[in-house]
Amino acid sequence: MSCTIKKVFMAALVAALFVSVPCAQNADSADMGSSGDVEDETADFASIDNIDDLFSEESDLEEPVTTSESSDGSSTSISFLSIPLEMKGSLAAEVGAALLWEDHFPSGTAYFDLTNYLNFITRPDKYIALKGSLKTSIPDSTEADNDNQNQYFYLYELYFDYIMANRVYITAGKKKSTWGCIRLFCSDDSSDETRDDDALYTNPLYDSRYNISGIIKVPFGPSSITMLTMYRGYSDVGTTPSYRDLSFAGNAEFVFWGTYLGLFARSFPSSSGTLARYYRNPIIGAELKRSFFGFDVYGQGQCYIVSMERLRKFWEKDLYSSDSVSKLIFTGGFYKLWDSDYPYVGVNAEFQGIYYPNDFYDHSYSDDGEWIEGEMLHESGYFTKRVIVDFGLSKLGRDKNLKFGLQWSHDFTAVSGYLKPVVIVSRAFPHCDWRTGFKWEYDKSYDYGKFTFGSYLRFSLDY
Repeated sequence: MSCTIKKVFMAALVAALFVSVPCAQNADSADMGSSGDVEDETADFASIDNIDDLFSEESDLEEPVTTSESSDGSSTSISFLSIPLEMKGSLAAEVGAALLWEDHFPSGTAYFDLTNYLNFITRPDKYIALKGSLKTSIPDSTEADNDNQNQYFYLYELYFDYIMANRVYITAGKKKSTWGCIRLFCSDDSSDETRDDDALYTNPLYDSRYNISGIIKVPFGPSSITMLTMYRGYSDVGTTPSYRDLSFAGNAEFVFWGTYLGLFARSFPSSSGTLARYYRNPIIGAELKRSFFGFDVYGQGQCYIVSMERLRKFWEKDLYSSDSVSKLIFTGGFYKLWDSDYPYVGVNAEFQGIYYPNDFYDHSYSDDGEWIEGEMLHESGYFTKRVIVDFGLSKLGRDKNLKFGLQWSHDFTAVSGYLKPVVIVSRAFPHCDWRTGFKWEYDKSYDYGKFTFGSYLRFSLDY
């Protein structure tokens, strides 16, 4: 199998370099305009048959209110060395400028960004498929640097799917996976050190694309059980990787009476392994999702475990024991899209509450001058509470090509947040949208806040 996969991969690369792919016509975008600065990540490549859906890692396949629909585009199917190969690509380039005013200091900036994906898939038969994508980012991409790859042209994904005995689905390779149904508190910032971990970890597989994954999925009816292991691939020179350098995860999904229930857990590389810098406390969690009167209502709870042996002490110490649990997170929200008539209206709102146990004891000196543990101060545990609301309108105007979006984010604990309205003119020019927005950021450290007014053209092409 190894030789076959190498042969398929080489064929895909040769075809990517030498095959001319016809351009697709720019299609009408039919849903809500984006109100956030969200990168259009690679979407699952168009399936050759419905069997690809069984390999999907996402429990929620619907797009958020604020995601613009892209055209399906055309694809090229060729046969190279008797191997069927299908290819598609997408290009997005943004050019614009912005005016900034931070308290008493005005300034300005220019903006340019170009992202291109070249996706390919080959399926010789119904049992095995090879899928991958190459990505180009200009200016250079931080995520490529974190992945130790060329910053301007790098391998984004490469993995194979295999069906065993028509019942067991195996995926292995470099693959971006998503578990969870949270829409807004799911930051995917590519910087390992600066991103918002509390939001990011609502997808417990947030770092999957930087790893080599092995996934086994066993469906039974509408439910399934998934087991996963990941390896980052950065060990010390001359050191043989061990199980301490692996991440393990499991996910059980059940669908009953119109309700989705997910149970998941994940461990990270050991704090004593060669990849100790990626160590995090193990996560266990659960989520529910159900529709009520046309509203998708969902919620997720996560617990970060320091010690399973001392977990029982958590209940004995009035929820203040940080030696057993380091963090508790609840995220919940609802989503609704009205698209039966013009204009389309969508709303998505989420609340996140985070509890940090933090034992803090009143200490006093003993007779021999050593510290002794006194009474625990219960006020040491603290909460963080915050909310994000997305609202969108589309299919406005005579040509039904106007969109309006509004996003509000507020942290009740830090008394900070932002308000961001945006107007989008779809197809202002061929293959080009015109986007204009305003952002007001407020914080206790500002006298007036930080204001940003920007306008840019977004060129897109699916080919």
